[in-house]
Amino acid sequence: MARLSKEFKQAIQEIPVEELQKLVIQLASKNKEIYDFVNIHYVENEDAENELFEETKEKIRNEILF
Repeated sequence: MARLSKEFKQAIQEIPVEELQKLVIQLASKNKEIYDFVNIHYVENEDAENELFEETKEKIRNEILF
């Protein structure tokens, strides 16, 4: 993962909230990890975390069995 410079962090802090919201929606629609992170931390909280945990267990189980 890239190390975030002070300049990069400062530039992010200067982005208007509406633009950040659009960016998060765009990224979450293209990347399941970002979607899961936002969903767990800001949308559904514990229910989403449990659902993701169960999905991951099922994927692991399928990998082991097949």
